[in-house]
Amino acid sequence: MKNGKQITNPVHELDLRNTRLRDNMVTFFKERPGLAYSENEIKQMLESPNDRTTIYRTIKTLLKKVFIHKIVCENGVLKYALNDSKSDFDHAHFQCNQCEKVICLKETRVQNPKLPEPFEAEACYFLIRGNCRKCPDR
Repeated sequence: MKNGKQITNPVHELDLRNTRLRDNMVTFFKERPGLAYSENEIKQMLESPNDRTTIYRTIKTLLKKVFIHKIVCENGVLKYALNDSKSDFDHAHFQCNQCEKVICLKETRVQNPKLPEPFEAEACYFLIRGNCRKCPDR
């Protein structure tokens, strides 16, 4: 307890065993809502001494716990962003042609397509490419 308030550990809230990497990654995503990052970007920004396999396993764990979601960008590049709720898969994403940032567009809803029998959808990714107004050369 700190100042009479109980401190909750976000990793424990996900029902996971606490490790330094999990704690750092949970904090990383919570501090950057609406923005998506690749595995390499996460590793660089965390300045993590962990190897690629450990980071990949941690990402898979956070995906399984629905703490983050996956965005498939051009050329199959995967990026990951924080989920605001358990049903955070029905929105579009925007990728800037200049700065390459990927941003969740929560207000741009996407309906899952109706598939004919015998097909059943498990995921649907919607990526919009363009130029953000923050980039100088748009």
